[in-house]
Amino acid sequence: MNRIAIIADDLTGASDCGAALLPYGKEVNVRVGDTFNGDSHQAVVWNTDSRALPAKTAYEQVKQIASTVKEEAFDLVYKKIDSTMRGNIGSELDALYDVFHPDVIIVAPAFPKQSRIVKNRIHRVNGVPLGESEVARDPKTPITISDIQTLLQMQSAHKVGHLTVEHLESGEVRTEEQLKRLVAQGHDYITVDAATENDLKVLAAAGVNSGLQIIWSGSSGLFHHLPGSFGFAKKIMPNEMTIQQGNVLFVIGSMSRHGRNQLMQLLREKELASVEVNAENLVTDTEAAEKESKRVFQEVQKAVVENLHPVLFVSEKLVEAHDELEAVSHSNRIAKELGRLVEQIVERLGINRLFLTGGDTALQVLRQLRVTSFQLFKEIEPGVPFGKASEQDLYIVTKAGSFGSMEVMVRALEALKGERQLETNHRNHNG
Repeated sequence: MNRIAIIADDLTGASDCGAALLPYGKEVNVRVGDTFNGDSHQAVVWNTDSRALPAKTAYEQVKQIASTVKEEAFDLVYKKIDSTMRGNIGSELDALYDVFHPDVIIVAPAFPKQSRIVKNRIHRVNGVPLGESEVARDPKTPITISDIQTLLQMQSAHKVGHLTVEHLESGEVRTEEQLKRLVAQGHDYITVDAATENDLKVLAAAGVNSGLQIIWSGSSGLFHHLPGSFGFAKKIMPNEMTIQQGNVLFVIGSMSRHGRNQLMQLLREKELASVEVNAENLVTDTEAAEKESKRVFQEVQKAVVENLHPVLFVSEKLVEAHDELEAVSHSNRIAKELGRLVEQIVERLGINRLFLTGGDTALQVLRQLRVTSFQLFKEIEPGVPFGKASEQDLYIVTKAGSFGSMEVMVRALEALKGERQLETNHRNHNG
């Protein structure tokens, strides 16, 4: 097997999934947009940016990329979905099914290392069912149903089966038998429990050994177990890489509680300057947005002059939205304004290393900086990759809002600022 294609609906999700291939010596290129230039990278990761789009639009975008993937004859196709099931999962899987006509699509959103487990079809994040968790209040793509089989069946006309944790715990052979049984019963999609990393390992092995034509789909949790099941050998990677010293710009667009706690941990470091961005000013009117941007730029400039690393973060208090559409509009506007701000900072102050958290924020920043793709080199922690823009001298760490240990931003600072050589793998991989 030579070439791998990953199709993700969100930029940070695209990056964290692609990073799972680094220990196997694969060259991983993450496309910021949904274009493909016929490059010859061993692994290409597409971001369709379709999580919050209308279902029909998301279907068309994924179908277009899937058609390209089919023409380019990639050996493994993986549909990366949000680990908390946000987005147009049903319509995007339908697009893949219509292009590839597989025997089955296996859907496993669990990521036990990140405290996302599924048992008896109920998905829990940090022990809380999805429908009662923070994602139930997501302004763009709220999830109010915790049963993953029911949730997927509501989004697709294809028959959805389910593989339980009891099957996985019975071992690879019985799991394989049950997979084949469900396919024989006419299930086009199969959702899967997973309470441990070993459950995902068993699933990957059983699916690969089944001989079925499978489109795999899930969080980056499942994807971490596929290379080994396909017989990829881990490579001895260089122990270190060096980058010159320089200022790091943190751009924190995520509103997740866990992300906020990580931010507080980061701000305990002495070499940082916190710069709070007033979200209300960004969405009120053009004059207020321009005034806020000027203030933030001046604070960042002052930090750089003092040889500090500026940390931009959006104020926790968001402007009140009257309905869901207005909430989405506010969120998009904030991400775009942050993108414009960062473009100014990078171009005028010469900062060339960024930490970006929140998929919308990361996408808007990279678009404004005209980054079309970036290559991954290592992981700061599982699911938190370090990369470099393909056509610019720009170093980038991306992180999904709720991913990572409490120290992940501190570790990113150490990696990006260039004061010491970068270790290929951090010694303490908390997840």
